[in-house]
Amino acid sequence: MGNGRLDPLGSSESGENSFELFNMFLTAVMVTGLKAADVLLLPFEQIQAFNDEKTREKLAPVLADFINNEAEVALPWVKKMPPETLGRLLYTLTDKQTYSFGERTSDLMNMGGNPRLVLDQNRDVRQRNAFERILVWLVNGHIKGDDIAYSSELSGKQRRYFEETLTRMSGKGQKPGSYKAEWQALLGNLRRMIYLYESAIWADSDTELNQSGRTNKIYSFRELLNMLTRDYQFYVEKGYLGDSYTAIYIGDCKSDVIEQNARKNAVDINPNCHRVSVMDIEGKA
Repeated sequence: MGNGRLDPLGSSESGENSFELFNMFLTAVMVTGLKAADVLLLPFEQIQAFNDEKTREKLAPVLADFINNEAEVALPWVKKMPPETLGRLLYTLTDKQTYSFGERTSDLMNMGGNPRLVLDQNRDVRQRNAFERILVWLVNGHIKGDDIAYSSELSGKQRRYFEETLTRMSGKGQKPGSYKAEWQALLGNLRRMIYLYESAIWADSDTELNQSGRTNKIYSFRELLNMLTRDYQFYVEKGYLGDSYTAIYIGDCKSDVIEQNARKNAVDINPNCHRVSVMDIEGKA
């Protein structure tokens, strides 16, 4: 279909449904920096390339730079995104740059330090700044020094929007098919976000950011995540081969202990599992 064009609100020659097309359209607009009307003139294959799973890691710093450097343009787009679209964006931004074997070999052969490692770490920092900025926008807050400032009482609507977004954080932006899978998806993506945020904080070469400042930023970020996921309970079971985390949703049964116990049983939370706060959950890529 070499000269096919994208219709983000309708159908295409490729058979993609309109929702997927709209996601593709938004991604292409953000990646290219072109006006929406100009993106519609691009060949459909080129727009597909912007959304290819294989190119996500390469696109992540490009998207991050757009959000960090063009905030006035990005803010209206981000705040209007449905959870399906924002989930894809956050999934891309939390894709940690891979210091590959080939890059390590090249650095060793050049004998000039770790330039490729530094490049990857710098990209992670830019991505961290971008998704932190998005979360701040979602709660109508602002970054003040090492802290994220926002209203101490986030609305149920804000929390639910964030929860819906986390459950859809994937390359496709799709929600899992069962409630148990949905809870675990939220937990997994929460850990993914924490992992990149903290690894990028410690790798940040900003000389004005001392150890205390880095620790404060991590605490402030986790505190925001904690506030946004108050409708969930998280549990951990310690093991020799690693800790196992589980989550349940309690937003609709906060006073119903019987229902909460039924949900714990449904996801195999046993006496060896202990309740854990977002402040203490281990990050994981």
